[in-house]
Amino acid sequence: MIAQDYREIKFMEAFRFFGTSRANAFIGQMAELPIHMHDGVELMYVLKGTLHVKISFNQHKMKAGDFLLVNAYEVHSLQAEEKAEILFLQMGESFLAEKEFAFDPHFYETYNQEAVKEVKGKMVRMYLSQEAGKPAGEAEGLAKEIASICDSFFQIHQYDVIHKAHMDFSPNQAAGARMQNVYQLLYDHYDKRLRLSDVAHMEHMDMSYISRLLKDGMGVGFQDTLNIIRTDRAEVFLLGTDLLVQQVGEKVGFSSHAYFVKHFKAHFGMAPAAYRQKYRNDIYPKRKMELQLINYSSTELMDLIRDLESGRQKQSEEQYMEELRYEADYLIRLCSALICSDGARLETDCLLLHKRDGNVEILLKDRNIRIQIIQDKEQYTSQ
Repeated sequence: MIAQDYREIKFMEAFRFFGTSRANAFIGQMAELPIHMHDGVELMYVLKGTLHVKISFNQHKMKAGDFLLVNAYEVHSLQAEEKAEILFLQMGESFLAEKEFAFDPHFYETYNQEAVKEVKGKMVRMYLSQEAGKPAGEAEGLAKEIASICDSFFQIHQYDVIHKAHMDFSPNQAAGARMQNVYQLLYDHYDKRLRLSDVAHMEHMDMSYISRLLKDGMGVGFQDTLNIIRTDRAEVFLLGTDLLVQQVGEKVGFSSHAYFVKHFKAHFGMAPAAYRQKYRNDIYPKRKMELQLINYSSTELMDLIRDLESGRQKQSEEQYMEELRYEADYLIRLCSALICSDGARLETDCLLLHKRDGNVEILLKDRNIRIQIIQDKEQYTSQ
């Protein structure tokens, strides 16, 4: 399926750029952005408020400080609990053409945090550059730098869609690149009758190797990956066209209507016809985009960002220590079960458990934190 096939979708909101620039950063205060999609990649950095984001069959809650990337032609909607302020960066297809990226805020909150922090900083700089009326080349250069970071750290092959976990191909970048190529091929040809042997032939790879790549990168095998893509794309044509439900299933490549209904219900929680009935009036432009552009001075925005990120860092550390306390009792019992005598020790790449003088010492290597667990009449404390 090529991009041109999406141009006539009812809820398409094409990006509008100024002059020759193909990227634009702006801050908007929003209450609701109904179901829509764009012809380019959209990055969002929440500055104030809390909002609920629906992307295909995934629902996410975002708060101030969170970051999200929405793929081109990805069906999504936003609903703020009250008013939310978001720094948006919209980039035309030329920046990140034919690439698919992770679409879960949890991914960006949990993994590659330094890369996310760098992207946020460059988004802020780009917004301020535009507001100050500086030459368009400066903002364009920042957009290219942001695109490069996204390309390096946020691609879909680094995200296990099923188990919502980070996939690390860093020890073998070639495998990661091959995984991305296979996924992109499935995404580009999902509407065709596609077999594992066809993909193996087109990519000059062994079938078992492709299956293993997809299992490692997506959390599921070839056919399940293909069905996830087909189900995701079915939403576009259910809500954005007047095709019959059975025609939608055929258009996205399902071999039978029953097979289409089965997989759609598995991901969206209801049959395709019921889904169309529920959401057909919640699409743009049937519902208005409740978004108001607002302006920040450089000082105001930098003060807001500073307070936001410092509070976020404090919250992150407090959450880490709370999780640490929560895990302590489990760790103690684990130590008691596995380490019977003084002097015994268990060691992994990031954790060292050591029993000495009747007490258990835990060293968290990644944080350089040492915890001593003291057992006294089955009462446990951590110091």
